[in-house]
Amino acid sequence: MRVIVRRPRRQRTGTFRRWVAGTVGTALLVLTMPPGVAQERPRINRLIETLEQGRPAISSDVWVFIDQEHGPYLIDQLGNRLRDLAASRNDDGQQRLAPMVRVPTEGDQNVRWVIKQVLERGAMGIIVPQVENAAQALKIVQAVRFPQRRESAHPTPVGRRSFAGAPRTWGLPVLDYIAEADVWPLNPAGELFVMPMIENADGVRNVGEILDVPGVGGVLIGPSDLAMGLGEGPWYAGGQALRPPDTRAAIQTVADACVARNKACGMVTWTEDETTQYLADGFRIIFATYRR
Repeated sequence: MRVIVRRPRRQRTGTFRRWVAGTVGTALLVLTMPPGVAQERPRINRLIETLEQGRPAISSDVWVFIDQEHGPYLIDQLGNRLRDLAASRNDDGQQRLAPMVRVPTEGDQNVRWVIKQVLERGAMGIIVPQVENAAQALKIVQAVRFPQRRESAHPTPVGRRSFAGAPRTWGLPVLDYIAEADVWPLNPAGELFVMPMIENADGVRNVGEILDVPGVGGVLIGPSDLAMGLGEGPWYAGGQALRPPDTRAAIQTVADACVARNKACGMVTWTEDETTQYLADGFRIIFATYRR
């Protein structure tokens, strides 16, 4: 196992001697560590870290939803925002909010090029709208992954992502970035989270096979598009949750499939009461659209 050693940050002149002493001490510690023992540090992706700890991952607490579907797809502005988020990294290299980016392309469209561009700006998760089946989910996972090394314990699905990335935005050396920019939980050390959106009848019908695709971390239900697609009108309108019955049943179907596979199920909420209710129902990811 490779020992990950972070480069020390540049120190002010007045603290140079203390920095030298600390750096030498750290180097001696690393050199005397038993073979195969790596330095412990927090995960880069707080959403994944939170799920591993058995806690719910709520937006604005540990992750942030960045929309490129209904908003304009301006890659330069996205890059600037992701760099701003990266500036919140603490001394352990963990930024306050893990950026999850919803791409503008839907599941039945060519997602590969846009996923590549989004990841190269520093995203830690990919959300794809209107995913309908396992074949679409597989293409998403392949677009997120680099081709793996020959000795990889997780060689498939075969990665299609080209060699570039965001090591500087993540605060990692290039080799460490390549090793960690992989999909979780397929790769337990991966820091990228793939979350297809279930927003129509086909997605609900095929949610089991979507979740079974290696590299899919969970799904996010889009209740408004789902309700519209089921012919029941909007889920939420005019400040009121309408919650039509067939859509409620479809949401339960998705939730049950997630629980059966120990995958995270995500839901969009508009009020604190909704968030409380869905957490009680076992949802593990919440995209809270209201001010918290």
